[in-house]
Amino acid sequence: MGRTQIVIVGATAPEIIKLLEAINKAGVDEYEVLGFVDDDQNKHGQFLFNYPVLGGTALLANKLRGCAAINNVAKTSEVRSNVLRKLRNIGVTNLPPIVHPSVDLRHTSIGPATVIHEGCVLGPGVSIGENCLLSFRATIAHESSVGNGVIISPGVIVNGRVRIQDGAFLGAGAVILPYCTVGAWSVVGAGSTAIRDVPHHSTVFGVPGRVVQVRDDAEKKSSMTPLNRQREELNEASQKILQRI
Repeated sequence: MGRTQIVIVGATAPEIIKLLEAINKAGVDEYEVLGFVDDDQNKHGQFLFNYPVLGGTALLANKLRGCAAINNVAKTSEVRSNVLRKLRNIGVTNLPPIVHPSVDLRHTSIGPATVIHEGCVLGPGVSIGENCLLSFRATIAHESSVGNGVIISPGVIVNGRVRIQDGAFLGAGAVILPYCTVGAWSVVGAGSTAIRDVPHHSTVFGVPGRVVQVRDDAEKKSSMTPLNRQREELNEASQKILQRI
């Protein structure tokens, strides 16, 4: 089996290095990591866990053309989705799913550009779209579906027959009860429990989860721009909860 040259897009979370090393060690695939690319010029020429930041994403259109790429950006779902769009616009087509070898993928389907970290549990009949990120020890139970560009933080529990729609963001330790639908571009805050459907473009916070914010039409139209809206919403929601205590 030949080694696949791969470039990591986003010189941020170093967990991706550990994930690729685990894949190589298990012999599932064999990746040669060339380094990182990042459009933050302040990072160019630096090293992250002994791998160089080679330059901006434009390198994938010329010098690094033909290499596989991993979307390692997890700032928000909007930013992650915009990065994938940019990669495709410059001709990047080799975006393989990157899955830790400990994850049992039998009776599941996984889209391209999705990253699944160590300790995740996927039940039978689970489908996961493209460009998703599942962090450590996330659980998705049987017959649940995850759309495109979804970020699922560490320790999230998604129960059976749940629908997570495009661009949703589930904070660390969030719980989604069976049969619920989490709407597109919505946020479920860290430690929160969704006991009913979560509307599109809304933020749910607390146990049980309550809608604490819904973006207006102007905000919805800009939801695909690279703004840190989801973290701002979570901070605002936290402040509202604290004020009520």
